[in-house]
Amino acid sequence: MGVYYHYFNFTKRERFCIDALGGGVKSAAIGRTLAARAFDLMLVGLPHDRSHAFNGRWAFDSVALVGDDALPTEQWEQLRDEFADVTADAITTLFKSDGFEELGTAAERNDPLFLQLCHLVATRQLPALEPQMSWRFGDGFLKRYKELMLKHPSFVAVDLRGDRYSNR
Repeated sequence: MGVYYHYFNFTKRERFCIDALGGGVKSAAIGRTLAARAFDLMLVGLPHDRSHAFNGRWAFDSVALVGDDALPTEQWEQLRDEFADVTADAITTLFKSDGFEELGTAAERNDPLFLQLCHLVATRQLPALEPQMSWRFGDGFLKRYKELMLKHPSFVAVDLRGDRYSNR
């Protein structure tokens, strides 16, 4: 089974898994996934933002990379459940900084990422993503979304945090 890793922000009580944007969840994937790039951007900020350095939404917060073996199972599950999953915000941050190409490539290989991207389009949380998804996956990508939802009944989509909607 092994250890699965998550980025935690103890200040804001937020988290996302290191494979939230495709890639692996084990130690070999640490620092090598698109989620690692999103983590970096959440700390440092968007490179084209002209404000001071370290303007990311997690800048100066208490953050850690935590393995699920750090605590007994019950305590780990309680910790995980008490922190908001900000996968959608990590996707948005990466999309705004680096564009769609790498996200699209990862979504081709990773059904949960594809489903999450479709959820952000279908719920109009990230409208700028729709033309990119249509270009990459064809106009019927939302039909594929519905089919994959049936194939992956345990998938749980993550919404953008409420205070982030105004910053699309």
